[in-house]
Amino acid sequence: MEKNFFEKEVKRISKLAYLKLSEEEEEMKMIEHFRKMYKFVSRLKEVDTRNVRMLIYPHDRVSLRMEDDIPREGISHLDVMKNAPLTFKEYIRTKSPIKEAKIKEKQAE
Repeated sequence: MEKNFFEKEVKRISKLAYLKLSEEEEEMKMIEHFRKMYKFVSRLKEVDTRNVRMLIYPHDRVSLRMEDDIPREGISHLDVMKNAPLTFKEYIRTKSPIKEAKIKEKQAE
């Protein structure tokens, strides 16, 4: 694989993960890390899996025990509201995930 491929991937993934790779040395470490991962995954292609039965579910040979769904007394609404960091009337208030994502996006640029 060419060097440009790994550089582009490191930049793309670091942007998606909101990572700032400020120093060139850190970026080079990530590129080397990607090379090693690619080499490892490429080696998996060499494994002969023709006679291996596909595993659809990891628990296909284990019986799962389901518990009965029994209604129980829960926490009162008042207690929940007391533990909430922000409230508005009878609702729990949170930060907007959309606004937070936009702020992080601007910081990454």
